[in-house]
Amino acid sequence: MKKLLVASLLMITGFAAEPEEDWNAEWVEYQDSADYKESSSFRYGSAGIYLPLPLPTVGLGYRIKDKDQAFDLSVNVATIFIASSVESHIKGLRYFNERDYFGAGTSFGFSYGGAYFDHAFVSHISPIFTLGREYQKHIKELNLRFPTFTSEGVSWIPGLSFKYGWKY
Repeated sequence: MKKLLVASLLMITGFAAEPEEDWNAEWVEYQDSADYKESSSFRYGSAGIYLPLPLPTVGLGYRIKDKDQAFDLSVNVATIFIASSVESHIKGLRYFNERDYFGAGTSFGFSYGGAYFDHAFVSHISPIFTLGREYQKHIKELNLRFPTFTSEGVSWIPGLSFKYGWKY
């Protein structure tokens, strides 16, 4: 009698369970939900221009995003052959909405002045402030560096750069 009772309970619970296909459909639906997409990370390549000396820049970066906050790390190279710079940016970002963000961090690196600047090799570090917009496949950023602390003193000339990045 006990065996019959246990067998019938197993059969009833087996029929009451949802099929595996419905579980998979729920999982796919969860992956497409806004909660799932809010946390992400991506790599990007970028190109832009650095002012006051108009230097074209290229770079690589990595961003870790969690809801309305992000951490961004990038390496950039700027050169016109008579002057060159290699620098890294480490920034914390805060999103206003799904696309627009602002942030602050540190920029540090090395510059070489070339023949026109007495072959000066200078290390530098400065605070960096960012305002940007993130799209599905790319990003646009405006960065302000001010002031810049160099191995030769403090520069009070603000550095402004525009960066256009492609996610991959």
